Amino acid sequence: MGAVWAAVVWHLLHAIASCAAILQRFLDGIAIATGSVRFAWRSVTKKPRVVAIVVDGESARKGRDEIVELLVFLAAAGIRQVALYDMEGILKRYGTYLEKRVVSSTWKRQLKHDFHFSNGVDPFPRSNPIRTKSEPRMVVELLSMSDGKDAIAEAARRIHDDLRGSSRQDQLERINSLTETDLNESLKQIGRWKPDPELMLVFGKINSVQGFPPWRIKLTEIIYMGELRRNIDSSLSYALQAYSGRTHRYGC
Repeated sequence: MGAVWAAVVWHLLHAIASCAAILQRFLDGIAIATGSVRFAWRSVTKKPRVVAIVVDGESARKGRDEIVELLVFLAAAGIRQVALYDMEGILKRYGTYLEKRVVSSTWKRQLKHDFHFSNGVDPFPRSNPIRTKSEPRMVVELLSMSDGKDAIAEAARRIHDDLRGSSRQDQLERINSLTETDLNESLKQIGRWKPDPELMLVFGKINSVQGFPPWRIKLTEIIYMGELRRNIDSSLSYALQAYSGRTHRYGC
């Protein structure tokens, strides 16, 4: 009988803790989306190495100044790699413009960073002056819905080519034993592998990743930020603080 009561109490405590965590994330989302937060990113103890930013089409068309402000904040916060995504690929057309504006803004704020913008495969023409190797560097990858699919198809073709000449039985065994590691290795061999974001910030009227390559966000922490607006430093600080305070468990 005692064991039964112990199990009941354990499940009850687990349910309370789960509800509290869900409520906290809900309140975090409201605070971030409304901008009613005041946190300093300097107090963040754990920062993501790679951050994905998802913006809707309207923000990509009309909010480029806000996107520049967002990238400058992340650079100042010590983020070194950003995957900037919009479904239609609008931002890819303005890669050089964004780079010039980001570099100009960082120099005005006396943040001497080196920036490297690319369309996911090839870099944009360098518009920023030569930097020293000692300066912090941020890599900004501009992505759209079409990105990743070609890379996956090319990696699959490479795996297929490697199987040529093998017997039918060997081919079937190899195919059935393929893992995520095999695919990543194939992507690295063709120079198309990219690191998975640890944190994704979603901007727009709708909380949606809008077709961001799903194989890159298997373990990504996703935070909805509401509509893109000016002066969002406090919301970004709060998002980094929320990420820092969360425990990530990746299985036993």
